[in-house]
Amino acid sequence: MGETNRRLKKNIVINRGLQFKIIMTSMVYMFLVMLVTTGAILFPLIFDMLSSSDLNVQYAAAQTFLVLAKRLMPSMVVLFALFFFHQLFITHRICGPLVNFTNTFRRISNGDLTRRVTLRKGDYLKKECDIINGMIEGLSDHFHQISTNHVNLVHSLEASLEGVTDPLTRSNIEKILADLTESITTMAKETCGTKDE
Repeated sequence: MGETNRRLKKNIVINRGLQFKIIMTSMVYMFLVMLVTTGAILFPLIFDMLSSSDLNVQYAAAQTFLVLAKRLMPSMVVLFALFFFHQLFITHRICGPLVNFTNTFRRISNGDLTRRVTLRKGDYLKKECDIINGMIEGLSDHFHQISTNHVNLVHSLEASLEGVTDPLTRSNIEKILADLTESITTMAKETCGTKDE
């Protein structure tokens, strides 16, 4: 139980730079909304306190101001904290898939078409995940077709080798066959391995 909680706390900030930018921008907007809202509520009272010549009006405005300030400030702090944790949770659900996408793209750039993007329950970007997995499937199918054509080419060259009597031509075809066989083996290892779960 303790290990799970430590892991959750550690993994809540997945992409520090991006999450920080999104959260800070949202917090600034939230602060401005709270400031404008508080100002709209308290400004008439402040105006009455400072501009009215009637002491009773000033006193009533000051009393109302103090009551509202006592109630508004703690609720604003609580709302601000709740908004911060909400943003942390939301950015976690966006940045987690983005990290997964990045790792998958890195593997694709190295020629590995076995990895698929998997998302956790509650993650966003599911549609994009399906598109990326579809792209990987398409690339894998294309490479499989290329590999099949490659094998067919090797078989054709091997068949044609039987009728070649010239030693130089035979040597050249055998070299081409060796290169093709090696490239088929390499391609098969890179693109047809065990799929990641």
